[in-house]
Amino acid sequence: MEKGIRVRIVLLTAALAASLALVSAFTFVSLYRVSLGAQKARLLETAKSWARIVESFAEQKAPGDYNAPNTITLDHLIEHLNRVQTSFTGFGESGEFTLGRRSGDNIEYLLSHRHLDFREPSKVPWESRYGEPMRRALSQKKGGTLIGLDYRGMTVLAAYEPVKVHSLGIVAKIDIEEVRRPFIWMGALSGALSILLVILGAFLIHRTGVIFTKRILKANRDLAAEIENHKKAQESLAIAHTDLETANEELTATNEELEATNEEYMRTQEELEHNYRNLQESEERFRLLATLAPVGIYLSDRSGRCLYVNPRWCEMTGLSQNEAMGDGWVNGLHPDDRASVRRDWEAMVTTGGTWGSEYRFLTPEGKSTWVYGIARRTGTGEPDRPGFIGINTDITALKEAEERLQDSLSQKEILLRELYHRTKNNMQVICGLLRLQAEESKNPVIVSALGDTERRVMSMALVHQKLYQSHDLSRIGFAGYIRSLADYVRNGAGGPVGNISLRFDLVDAVVSIDCAVPCGLILNELLSNSFKHAFPGGGKGEIAISLARNGDMLVIGYADDGAGIPDGTDIRQSNTLGVRLIFQIAEQQLGGTVDWRSGRGLSYTITFPDNPGQCRV
Repeated sequence: MEKGIRVRIVLLTAALAASLALVSAFTFVSLYRVSLGAQKARLLETAKSWARIVESFAEQKAPGDYNAPNTITLDHLIEHLNRVQTSFTGFGESGEFTLGRRSGDNIEYLLSHRHLDFREPSKVPWESRYGEPMRRALSQKKGGTLIGLDYRGMTVLAAYEPVKVHSLGIVAKIDIEEVRRPFIWMGALSGALSILLVILGAFLIHRTGVIFTKRILKANRDLAAEIENHKKAQESLAIAHTDLETANEELTATNEELEATNEEYMRTQEELEHNYRNLQESEERFRLLATLAPVGIYLSDRSGRCLYVNPRWCEMTGLSQNEAMGDGWVNGLHPDDRASVRRDWEAMVTTGGTWGSEYRFLTPEGKSTWVYGIARRTGTGEPDRPGFIGINTDITALKEAEERLQDSLSQKEILLRELYHRTKNNMQVICGLLRLQAEESKNPVIVSALGDTERRVMSMALVHQKLYQSHDLSRIGFAGYIRSLADYVRNGAGGPVGNISLRFDLVDAVVSIDCAVPCGLILNELLSNSFKHAFPGGGKGEIAISLARNGDMLVIGYADDGAGIPDGTDIRQSNTLGVRLIFQIAEQQLGGTVDWRSGRGLSYTITFPDNPGQCRV
């Protein structure tokens, strides 16, 4: 106890000493900051005053000549300021003011330095840290203060100010050590006094505290003994009471835990029974659906090995459920499909995707069943290893119907090709009869009419020939048909047509028979007219035929460079059968338009919709 009181006395003394030290330090720092601010203001005011004095002195006139410009040169100014600098003692032991200017990459100090050689100014590099105060005076537009290094490398408190004449700068400075020296002495003296006061206070506290400490210690020992005896009695009672409460709490907690455990057990038991009933109902529904389903259903594990098949699957394959387990399901596949189905199934099992394919089952009795099988990943199998579920739908009836339909289509295609072939042959027979009739006739008009009729019939027969040769029995390639028709008409025209050339510019287009026949009749009339009348006497010429698309319209262009027709003739008023056929077929049967033009030869532009439904013979 006595030791504790002494410790408290020591701590009290230390706290008193720390408080005095903090107060002294705060006072010292405050005074230093106030003094430093005052010194900065004093230096800055001095720099500004000298700057204004220099500016005023530099602007003086020469004696007796008030009209002349400023005649005070920089050398006279520096000489005067050197005299002033020599006798300047306003900043204590280290204070001075300097005048400088920038000379290339150097700072040139123009006044003699107080601390070095008074006779020769010195130079300092512009980027040197020893010239920081003068560099700011020469590079900034306003004055200021800073703590930095001067030309001696000493740390100084400096004020700088630019001079508006001769691009000069003035710096007033004093060594920072001289500014701090009084405060260092004051701090040392204050610290010594504080230590002396602390020692004196500690001695007095110790001397007066010992007597009181002894008395307090004796009274404390007596009181402590009584308190200790009372505490022991209370602790004994408290321990007994605590043990009793602890035992009671443990018993209560044990009962509550037992009740909670029993309730949790009952809830778990009810949930298990409920889940078991739901599982049984779900399994029963699945088995009932799988049994009654008209499709084959199967389950497999993650590796693709069969786990379950329903009765319908067994019926389609002729295998029992036991025979289908594992890889036994493969034996139900048709031998021709077994390898491909097994390969596709293993690929699906590896990637874990969805599988769908058409294949056949073959029972041991030889019954073949076409099925469409589809499978996907599911949760069947081990809890952490999902499996696959699949369905086989019997599509045998669809396959048989597809085969019957394909046979029917093949028969119809054969019949249609035979029809086109017979139609072409019949038209050729008609053309032969017309040719024989023309040979027996002596009338040139009848011979010409029979020849025109023969070419018209052959233009239609050529359409049936193209259809017979085409893969599409309802449409033909229009560009090939136009070339074949032009060659036929040219070869059958007779007369000197060897000097007439054919030029084609045709896009690929496919048209129906409903459009090809009327277009062929029109081109037959145009070509026949050109070969007969456009090049009299076997003259040289050219016939150009073009085919183009314009949106949903087809455009046939026809032009020859022959004799043309007389000026002022309206070709629509012609009474010839060929010309009337051209306009009637184009406008009435094709639903299009005919534009014609005569000049150097005769040209036609026939535009009609590329829509087979609108073309009817």
